[in-house]
Amino acid sequence: MWLANSFFTRGHFHTDDIGDELYVPLTGIGVLALTTKDGESKVIELKPGDLVYVPGHLAHRTVNIGDEPLTFYRSGHPTLTTTMIL
Repeated sequence: MWLANSFFTRGHFHTDDIGDELYVPLTGIGVLALTTKDGESKVIELKPGDLVYVPGHLAHRTVNIGDEPLTFYRSGHPTLTTTMIL
């Protein structure tokens, strides 16, 4: 389980494009900020009961926009490596 209680997690690209991930929000309300390598961005709302798929080629960051902690399960490839972009 991941906790995004400090407002947001570090945004990152994966070092290869096979690093797809699934996010399952458990508590709180947030958004998942997604960015392509060309700089195009969008946000997806995160709330309990959602299942969100993130393709490996997108940079992503979770942001807590509510008053309570945002917690979620994240599932990805076990050998996943990242390049941080802040």
